[in-house]
Amino acid sequence: MGQPVTWVADQHTPFKVLDWNGEWANVKDVEGDTGWAHESVLYSDRCVAVAGKYANVRSGPGLEYEVLWEVDRAYPFKVLRMEDGWLQVTDGDEVKGWIWIRLVWGAVQPEEPGES
Repeated sequence: MGQPVTWVADQHTPFKVLDWNGEWANVKDVEGDTGWAHESVLYSDRCVAVAGKYANVRSGPGLEYEVLWEVDRAYPFKVLRMEDGWLQVTDGDEVKGWIWIRLVWGAVQPEEPGES
């Protein structure tokens, strides 16, 4: 008999893998919660989640662009591309736009100066 399900993650939820036990990964999310996930449900795509209380999703990669949505902490996204410290992201549904990389937690690193 298996263990009970402790939580169900939204699509594109990023996890940090802490350890592996066969096909199972001990993972941590943006809130610091930990649990075990089967490798079949972990994404190979780059995914991020809002790290602060909220973040603005903009129409382009810069503060001069219109705010399209305001999303709450832990809102998950798939990263489409990176440009000058901004990430083009989607939730796979309605929300698509640009978010400043320092406002998210997940599988991306800020670019070094001069990189694109």
